Amino acid sequence: MANTSTTNPSFQVMAAMRRALRILRRSSLLSALVIGVVGFVSVGGGLALASFAISERQAQQTTVVFGPETYWILIPPALAWFLLISLAHTLAAHAAARDLQSRRIGLADSWAACWRHWLPVSAILIVVTLLAALGIILLALPGVAVLLVFALAAPSRVIDGVPLRKTFEHSLRSVVGGGWPLVGYLFVATGMVILLFSGLYWALTELSWALMLAQADRAGGAFQYGAFYVTALILQMALIALAPLVLGVISAAAYAELKAGRGEEALSDVFD
Repeated sequence: MANTSTTNPSFQVMAAMRRALRILRRSSLLSALVIGVVGFVSVGGGLALASFAISERQAQQTTVVFGPETYWILIPPALAWFLLISLAHTLAAHAAARDLQSRRIGLADSWAACWRHWLPVSAILIVVTLLAALGIILLALPGVAVLLVFALAAPSRVIDGVPLRKTFEHSLRSVVGGGWPLVGYLFVATGMVILLFSGLYWALTELSWALMLAQADRAGGAFQYGAFYVTALILQMALIALAPLVLGVISAAAYAELKAGRGEEALSDVFD
């Protein structure tokens, strides 16, 4: 049974940041795998949507080819992406557990961790997302507070095997016990990652549109900017894949640093 004690935790912001960077560096292979899977799903969904739009345009001879009646086409890619977000958070927490144990991050044990924990992690993320959305609708601050106080729920499940029904209470106690340094780390690091990735994605989107408009001005012919367009598309897919992984590492590193401050190791034995 996992020890879920959260008494007198010691949280060091710089140590957590170094741990997060170390986890990202050591899990580069897993990052590449997540990028590949998410990229495949995203590109496939994009191609399906483009094909549907083109066929509708040809059949109806109208520029209005996407509306409420066609939104269903986005459901499968959205579900697949949510699943991959869960896998990314699970992989991040597993990597943090390995880091606590000073053990190598292996491919086989990583996928074993995903197989065992992706469903509980998905449930945690669904609950947190719904609560945060409700809080943001009512007032922005409660939504942000929900994301902060429950940020350690998924890592606690993967790293310590905390029962699903107790992960939210455990996360709340851990965040409150960690105090303002932990809250500040989660808020600032998460915000910086979101702003950075959003800015890069926006820049690549603008570049893609510029290349398409430049091609349209040429009135047909071979796609002169094909290599640049494909490169921009690949980088966009990489950003989509890396964002949830990095966000997951931020939370997992914080939880691991709390445990390290208490002199504890990862308690979950799923990887052994």
